Amino acid sequence: MSFIEISAIRPHDNADSLQLRVIRKWTPYRKQELSYLFVDTHGDAIEAIADLNHQSHFEFRITQDSCYNVSDYLSETARSYMNVVPHTACIRLGLRTSFLQIDDYTTIPHYYYSFVNYDRLRPCINNHLLLTVCNIQQTKHFFIPL
Repeated sequence: MSFIEISAIRPHDNADSLQLRVIRKWTPYRKQELSYLFVDTHGDAIEAIADLNHQSHFEFRITQDSCYNVSDYLSETARSYMNVVPHTACIRLGLRTSFLQIDDYTTIPHYYYSFVNYDRLRPCINNHLLLTVCNIQQTKHFFIPL
């Protein structure tokens, strides 16, 4: 079975199979959504959104820090405000979305990091994200934690 990379997903594309790890789960403030952060073997991440009315359905099938083969989802345009990852698309999970758990899969990272070069920091300043400064080998990088 072939899988696509998260970085290759575009809004309104076909739902090709993904191989990923669930990094985080949350319920956005004032939204009737359940959100997840997925990461693939290349370290790329995408936000997945499900209807909060089906929360028990997804909580039964999706466990944080577990790995899955995912298919039958929809890809949509990502939110323009307070987007959690720098991706143009997000995944819409439905009742027909398939989650096949992968046991003992070590090549998918347990964490997601988004680094911004010092020269590209200025456009991010008013982006309402928490920025933490770290110095790596005398090169300034700024870490945007999730």
